[in-house]
Amino acid sequence: MKTTPNPTSSGSAIVLFKYFGSTGITVTGPASSRVYRFSANGAAVSVDGRDAAALARVPNLRAVRRA
Repeated sequence: MKTTPNPTSSGSAIVLFKYFGSTGITVTGPASSRVYRFSANGAAVSVDGRDAAALARVPNLRAVRRA
């Protein structure tokens, strides 16, 4: 039986990102292909650690904590 690994079982951490923009933003993680929706200024979303480096380069997104 084939299973899809989740971020914690594959060894990657979860990283909490916060959005500091004036409107919402949607970003697709390049490693996981997950879609992350930040609905408004101050929105926080848990991000797969494999996507963290790419999301850190997106304007107005900041990593605030690793889980």
